[in-house]
Amino acid sequence: MDLWQAAQIGIRRWYITLPAIAAGLAIAFMVSSGVDPEYRASASLFYKAPAVKVQIIDAQTQTEAPGDALAPATRAVAQTSAARLDRQAREIAEADGYDSDFLIAIPDGQVPHVTIDVLSPDPDLSVDTLDFVVEFAKQDIEQRQVNGDRRLLNDVEVVFQDQEAEKDLSSRSRMLIVLALITMILAFAATVAIDGFLESRNRDDDNDADADTDAADAAGATSGRTAAQVAAEHPANDNPKVPVSGNAKTLAQELEELEANASSGAGKKK
Repeated sequence: MDLWQAAQIGIRRWYITLPAIAAGLAIAFMVSSGVDPEYRASASLFYKAPAVKVQIIDAQTQTEAPGDALAPATRAVAQTSAARLDRQAREIAEADGYDSDFLIAIPDGQVPHVTIDVLSPDPDLSVDTLDFVVEFAKQDIEQRQVNGDRRLLNDVEVVFQDQEAEKDLSSRSRMLIVLALITMILAFAATVAIDGFLESRNRDDDNDADADTDAADAAGATSGRTAAQVAAEHPANDNPKVPVSGNAKTLAQELEELEANASSGAGKKK
């Protein structure tokens, strides 16, 4: 049976399918409502290229400008920092009692920046974990560069950082959607099973009715035989006065019974 046939059965037996779906959705809503919410705290880090000195042609002095030519190298620094946050920072966070289940991502584009998302059942733990990861990123980029002029080194700038966690109900929504899909599948499966049982019972009833009809036809055909037919079929036809082995009645006795039955039937009709 394919999905189309199951859908047809579910529509035809809508009085079974709809109550089953309604009951399942009610249960799914109650179960998903019991899921504890999560709390999200996010931050975005921008990795700055080193500041280098360039000569302004129409002036006598020199000034500092962003090192745009080093942007590809800065993106590589951001990718390396994201990898270290995803591994080293996660290991330290787990050892120090922070929530290690945070997300590190590098958005698409040319801008070298990293996003941090912390999801935790405790809002305070979510904020504390975010503070730890941001501080780790700052210290890590300083430790990985040689000492020297700060203008020649990459730097990290915090674009934004949440100071309070925001309630996130996406986990509830995901569970509700999954349970709703399971409910619909089970409802249609139960409808198909019940439909098969009802169809099987109807076939059995039809077979019993046909058997009763055949038995009634056979009985009617037997009761409608004439005395001549009985006499012709009787094994004692050659000797009506002598019973045949296996048949205790003589032909004369059966003829008398047939005449008596015919008389009683005529009397009832009157």
